[in-house]
Amino acid sequence: MANCCLSANFTGSHEETDVLKKNLQNLDKHLGPYPFEMWKKWLSLSSRITTAVIRKIESAPQKVPAVAELVETPVVNTGLPVKENILNSDDQLLAPRQENPLMALNFTEIPKNSFPKGSSAGDITKYSMDTSFVLQQMLSLWERLAALFCSKHYSSNIFFSHMAMLKLICCYSSPSELLAELQMVFLYFVIGQVYSAFEHWKHLTHIFCSADEMVSKNPSLIMEFIGDLYFQMQEVPTDFFVDIISSENFLVKTLRVLFANILENSEVDPQLKRRMIQFKQFVTQRFQWDFDAEPEDEAPMIVEMIENHM
Repeated sequence: MANCCLSANFTGSHEETDVLKKNLQNLDKHLGPYPFEMWKKWLSLSSRITTAVIRKIESAPQKVPAVAELVETPVVNTGLPVKENILNSDDQLLAPRQENPLMALNFTEIPKNSFPKGSSAGDITKYSMDTSFVLQQMLSLWERLAALFCSKHYSSNIFFSHMAMLKLICCYSSPSELLAELQMVFLYFVIGQVYSAFEHWKHLTHIFCSADEMVSKNPSLIMEFIGDLYFQMQEVPTDFFVDIISSENFLVKTLRVLFANILENSEVDPQLKRRMIQFKQFVTQRFQWDFDAEPEDEAPMIVEMIENHM
């Protein structure tokens, strides 16, 4: 194992590599023990992450900035005199900056269109609440990315037949790849404190939870999502998702939609329903959340009628 890791990460000459391999036993006394008690937990949080997912998300390999790195952008010449140009906008006092594209994390873009082209008014209303169409677009995007990844890294290999390449693309483009991205962005935030990753995690979680059609069309995908979310919920403090400004809880509102989509669906897969009930019991007990209480914004409004005695 040590030789394998050394060969994968060390870029020195063959002579230097051989010297280090022969000296591994002498180096052991300077190394700390591997925390095997954390091994299963790490596997549960990163089990789906593949090389394709890492290469797709990370622009700069092995570098994940906690704070977005900004670089100056070229100043646009407005044609105005310098003094007049500065007085025209306070923004001109600072050099314009944008996020460094070489260091930015390439999260899967959330589709702007939430409903198919040519949808009826009823479908537009439906897909404004049901994110199944958005989720399907993101899964399809991963299929195209997988094809590009495999053709780039394996097409020159003479041992890969056309059928083998198709099987490889299917392997890399399974729905698990989007779930792997969900795992990665969660780890980026928990370990690296990358706030943009947390925001993307919230978007993905909302999309999975609100995909009503997917509950019937692809129950295994929703079941895997619930399993991943279960492990992630074990790693956050009980008050983590409460907005300190509005006191609203993002995840309670989001999970309430997921639970309703499954419980109110008479044709839902029985195994998925059992998994959902177990997960609901877990989050209710751990976070003391009440999913059965009627949300305040959905409660009936009581209007007092003033009698007119005139």
